[in-house]
Amino acid sequence: MSTKWYYFAETFSTQEDANQKVLDVKQRLDNNPTNWAIVKQLDGSDELGWVVPRAVLTDAEVNSLNANHYYSISSVVGSGTFIGLSSSEIQAKIVEYRKEFCDYYQVNTVKQFTKADGVITQTIEYAPTNVDMSGYV
Repeated sequence: MSTKWYYFAETFSTQEDANQKVLDVKQRLDNNPTNWAIVKQLDGSDELGWVVPRAVLTDAEVNSLNANHYYSISSVVGSGTFIGLSSSEIQAKIVEYRKEFCDYYQVNTVKQFTKADGVITQTIEYAPTNVDMSGYV
């Protein structure tokens, strides 16, 4: 018989490793919007047409958008691409897309499962015990 933990699309041999992943994910959710959103700074205008560059913004650039520019945004796990948005509109979309990302990866759920002879005999789902992730879902 063996026990494993599953969190954020990964399987772990120990609860400590799963707990560390929870901390890593929380850090990413607080600081790395490029994990769930693709943001680009646009050239052009709504009247003349937008030019969407190939280059995507870094986390640091997304976290400090310029109010004088316009942007496009796409979700990494969901649907929807928006073009010609202001920095404040992009920030609102980032929050929306983060929730979709968190729901997709079930960031507030750790699964513990036990196997015997290669068959899962028990599964327990619980909220992470080392940090509160409920605010992300």
